[in-house]
Amino acid sequence: MEKNKLASINVGRVLDKVTQKPRKIYSYDDFLDLRELTGWSRIREAVRLLRKRRIFKDVSLVGGAKNKDYFELSDTMKTIELLLKHYFDRNELDKFLNSEYLSYTIERNSFIKVHEKVMKHHLGNPDFRRMASDSLLNDTAVTVEYEEAAKQLKKDVLETFKIKKNIEIHFANGNKKYLNDKLGETGNELEKNFIEHIEILNNYNPLMAIPLYRKTFHNSILEAYDELASIAVISEGLHRFLVFDNYLSPLTAYPVNSTLRVLFSRPFERIYEDAYLLDGESFKLLSSRAAAIYCDFADFIFELIKTDKINEEDMETVTERMIYHWNVASTRFDIICILLNDLYKKKAGSGNYHLKSDGLEFNITDIKNGEMLLPADTAKSVLMVGSSPSIFRHSSDDEICMEDMKNPFKCLRPCITFEELGWKSDCVHIDDILSQLRLKLADRDEGST
Repeated sequence: MEKNKLASINVGRVLDKVTQKPRKIYSYDDFLDLRELTGWSRIREAVRLLRKRRIFKDVSLVGGAKNKDYFELSDTMKTIELLLKHYFDRNELDKFLNSEYLSYTIERNSFIKVHEKVMKHHLGNPDFRRMASDSLLNDTAVTVEYEEAAKQLKKDVLETFKIKKNIEIHFANGNKKYLNDKLGETGNELEKNFIEHIEILNNYNPLMAIPLYRKTFHNSILEAYDELASIAVISEGLHRFLVFDNYLSPLTAYPVNSTLRVLFSRPFERIYEDAYLLDGESFKLLSSRAAAIYCDFADFIFELIKTDKINEEDMETVTERMIYHWNVASTRFDIICILLNDLYKKKAGSGNYHLKSDGLEFNITDIKNGEMLLPADTAKSVLMVGSSPSIFRHSSDDEICMEDMKNPFKCLRPCITFEELGWKSDCVHIDDILSQLRLKLADRDEGST
């Protein structure tokens, strides 16, 4: 019976009033204006019910008038859940999600807590997910919280590598094997971190989640990259790659995944994988990420082997293998860019795209409505067609033709977009890459003696 009363129109009138001024301390007199809508006794009954259910909590005021009750809107998770149900039952969920009360409660408790205790249990409902994403991820209190979390992440990343550098200096004149062991304990790369603020964005609509990340975490991460590059923790080539990777694929980039995992778990497939292109962003961004690897390929091989003692023969074998992997990944990348260009020309969908593969199929999804924009047979064949390193040429009728590469282990192929965008676009022979690697390894060895 009391549950039904909680859903009454007068309870709704009281809640509509207080959720827009959640910081105010109320007394019964504050609801006198609602007498224009119904009888005073019914308004008092609604307020009493909300006090009984502890949606209103009693407040003692120093110097407050005698014989006068004071109360305020509770900011507990239980209250949020009750109010959520109340507004959902009235088909006014949007009103609650955009209320001053919810913003105030997030400010008082944190978005993480509100998400974990309340919101995540309802995000399976597509309509709720859409409305919650639109309101919560644009809320000022949430943005401020993410900005603070981003600053802390930058400090944590830099502190980790200051510790690493101190160990390196301390043991520079000691046992080399012991030095390598110690560095192995503290991390030889940008290791994966569990960042709750980033992880939970996967639960929300990317149209709001990705912009929130880009205006908070992205800038702090870039500052950390700059500092790490300046003290040679990461190479310049990796630095440039990470800048684009963090922007295009933030929910799976470092620090959520380690750099070596991103680059080499499926070698170089990252150049076309899990990328968000919003508001008509062109594939110039994709090409820039790919070009960062191509233009400084030796840097990436060095990242893979820099902590190992490696002989000349093994170094050449590793390099050949990585050249081949690049040639496969870049062939697929070219095919995907051709498909993506066609979608842009047709102005397909909303212009907000997510590029994603599951290892077997590849698709371009319209983020706004979840529509897969590639025909089913194309989605199934993209990765297979691109599995053999190929060179793309224009035929006499201006069609693009594919020809098998003659030396896929010895020569690094450029992507077809590189020349158009002003990047280096000539084939790079393995001898040039090995020459650069030898210099990098010599500098490493000299620095550790």
